[in-house]
Amino acid sequence: MIVDDEASKVEKIEGVIEETLLDTRIIKCSNSVNAISVLLAEKHIDLLILDINLPVRENEYPKANGGISLLTQIIRRSELCSPDSIIGLTAHENLKEISDKHFNKEGWLVASYNPKISDWEEIIKNKLSYISNKDKMNSISINEIKTIVILTAIKPEYLAVRAHLSDIKDNDINDTSYESGIFEHLGEKIAKIIIRECGARNSNAAQETERAIQYFNPCCILFVGIAGSRKPNDFKIGDVIFPSKIYSYEGGKATKSSFNARPDMESLTYALTEKAKKERLKNDWKTLIKGTYKSNPNADLGIIASGDLLIEHYDSSIGKLITKYYNDTSAVEMEGFGFAKSVSRQGRESQNIIYGVIRGISDILDISTFSGTIEEKRPEYTKDFASDTASAFAFWLIYQLYKK
Repeated sequence: MIVDDEASKVEKIEGVIEETLLDTRIIKCSNSVNAISVLLAEKHIDLLILDINLPVRENEYPKANGGISLLTQIIRRSELCSPDSIIGLTAHENLKEISDKHFNKEGWLVASYNPKISDWEEIIKNKLSYISNKDKMNSISINEIKTIVILTAIKPEYLAVRAHLSDIKDNDINDTSYESGIFEHLGEKIAKIIIRECGARNSNAAQETERAIQYFNPCCILFVGIAGSRKPNDFKIGDVIFPSKIYSYEGGKATKSSFNARPDMESLTYALTEKAKKERLKNDWKTLIKGTYKSNPNADLGIIASGDLLIEHYDSSIGKLITKYYNDTSAVEMEGFGFAKSVSRQGRESQNIIYGVIRGISDILDISTFSGTIEEKRPEYTKDFASDTASAFAFWLIYQLYKK
C-alpha cells in the first residue's frame, strides 16, 4: 500500500516494487481519509509506504504531520488493518528528524526520498525481499507442518517448554533422548516441536545444536531458558530478553598481569529478530504464559554476554571484565553463544535455518559491597517464572512465523 499525494513519486515507488516482486497487488491512496477507508476494508497488508507530508482529504494541501497522524490512528484503532511493516518516506529532512522517533518506537523506519539517489530504493527492496522470504517460509501445505527444535539447559526450562505441547512422544535417536509434540494455538496445528534438555555451558549447547540439526533438519531451532540481568532498570525478574547479538566474554589473551579481550560475537536470524522487535511491543504473547504471577513481565531486545562461568556478582572478576569490554550487555548466560555459533556455521544444505535465543530473567546480578556470607536472595519461584515467560514468548514467535 502506497499513501502519497505526489504522482511522480508514487510512479517511482511502484516501479521499485514491481521490479522486486512479481504479481504484487499495490493499493494507492493520496490522502489520510482515503487510506483509512482502505485500512477498514483490508484484512492484510504486508507493507505500507507512507508519505510524511500528507493531505488529510482530497484537494487539500499536504500537512507536515499528516503521515504521523495517520500512523497514530493505525496504532490506536484496533479496527484498522495494521500493516506488517511500515516505511516512512519524505523529501524533507526536517520532517524526517521529527518523524524518526514515532516510527522507531514501533520498530519501523523513515527513509529520505531523493529521485536522484537510490538509497530509499534499497531500503524498500530489502524490505520486499524480507517479505518474499517470509511468504516462502509460511507456505505450508494443508497436510504438512514444520519441524522446529527447542533446546534448553536445565529441567525448569524444559518443563516450561514441554507444557505448550500436546501428543508428546519419545523421539530418541542413537541413544540420545528427545521428545516430540505438537504445538497448537487457537485450534490450529502450528508445528511439530522436538525438545531436549542438553545441560549447561556453551560447549554442550554447540554439540547438541549440531546433533539436533543433523538428526531432524528443522526449519527453525531455538534455545530457550533463563538468564541473569545486569541492568535491572531495563530487565527485571520475569522479563524476556531477545538478544540482537551475543558476546563470548571469555575470548581473549591472558598475560601474567592482565587480560586482553578479543571479542567474539554472534547475531541471530534477521527475520526472527524483526518479528521479535514487533511482537515485543504488544501484550498478545502474554496469553501463552501458563502460570499466574504478581509481576507483569515485558519483552524487549537487548544484548547478552555468554560464557561457561556462572556470574552472581556485578563486580566479580568476570563481572568487571564484562563492564570493561562489553558494557552494553543487558544479561548474562551460559549457552547462547555456543548455540548461535554452531547454527551460523552450517553448510549449504542447512544454512537457511531460522534460529534465535529467548531468555527469561530469573536473577539480578548482586551489586552489594558486603563481603561476608549472604543468604540466597532469589525467591524459589523465579526460575519457573522466567522459564515460563521465555517459553511463552518463544512459542508466540513460532505462532507468528508459521500460522496459516
